[in-house]
This record gives sequence, structure tokens and C-alpha cells, in this order.
Amino acid sequence: MGELSDGGYIKDDDWERQILVPDVYPDCVPKEKILKMIKEGYKQFLNRVSFFGEQILKTVTSSFRMRVLLMNIHNENLKNVNKFYEKIYE
Repeated sequence: MGELSDGGYIKDDDWERQILVPDVYPDCVPKEKILKMIKEGYKQFLNRVSFFGEQILKTVTSSFRMRVLLMNIHNENLKNVNKFYEKIYE
């Protein structure tokens, strides 16, 4: 069946049961189609409303998560202030 089965790494019937083979091959599929598929994947990832709602609820109800959030906001604000002063004193 191939090098993997000849070498004893997989059995011949594993191809039918356990190994996922992508149906997109960069040599055969136009670059535009691959980019479109990547964008669709990002869109599906970001449109997980229930996941983000759950994470927001966990953040609001967890003192640890809330401290981390506030610390990140504070650090980002400090970075912006530092950038502002760096531009002034250049």
C-alpha cells in the first residue's frame, strides 16, 4: 500500500478507518480557494457566540479571571502612554 504500511507503521486497512486525508492539495487547488477556506474557518471560529458568552460569564463570576483582565487592560494602557511619551520626546 505504501511506505508506511511496508515499514509496518500502519496496517493496510488503517487508511479507511483512522487516517484523515485532506481533500485539498495545494498543487491542485487554486490559491484563492485555499484562502477562501481559511477565511471561512476564521469566520466560523469567531462566530461561536455561545462559547464567548460562556467565557464572559466565567470572567465576570471569577475573581481571578477579573484580576487578569483588569491587569491586561492596565498594562495595555501603560504601553499606549509610553508610546505617546516616546513620540513627544523623540
